[in-house]
Amino acid sequence: MRKYLTLFIILVIFCCFRALGQSSGNNYLAQPNLKKFEGKWQFSNDTITLTLQLYKEKVHINRGNNNFYIDLVQGKYSLIKKGKVISDLNSQDVTITSGSLENQNDPYTLHFIFTDVGKYSKRCNVTFKLSPNQLGKAEWLLTNTEHVIVGDEKFDLTFSVPTSMILKKVL
Repeated sequence: MRKYLTLFIILVIFCCFRALGQSSGNNYLAQPNLKKFEGKWQFSNDTITLTLQLYKEKVHINRGNNNFYIDLVQGKYSLIKKGKVISDLNSQDVTITSGSLENQNDPYTLHFIFTDVGKYSKRCNVTFKLSPNQLGKAEWLLTNTEHVIVGDEKFDLTFSVPTSMILKKVL
């Protein structure tokens, strides 16, 4: 009888450790589809050169009882406007955050938060859509975040970067 009790206790301990191991594995949301967005992207015309450096990063999220890790696209940008450097890739600031797919059925469209350094670090939304027909090209659409204006407060609707452009992957 004692032999069965010992075996039962070992089985319960084994099951508990196995359950703990599985639950910690469920606390990570891997997004392998983000890999194709990584790299250096660039737009250039006569007056502006915008370069993005995008990378996938495992980010820790802690919201109350929700404590998990998720793959997101993060990055930096450089902006040269009429020969003047507005922002550069050497900055310590991460200006592109929280990049994730719009939905799992559309593996080509990424949404992220963009900090427009040229507009006093204004937070904006970007839709970044890879061209499925033209490798190494992506469409950029920049929009304002939703906001509430209180009293006489003014909100600048403009940006220091183009709102719509096609970027080419350079690395």
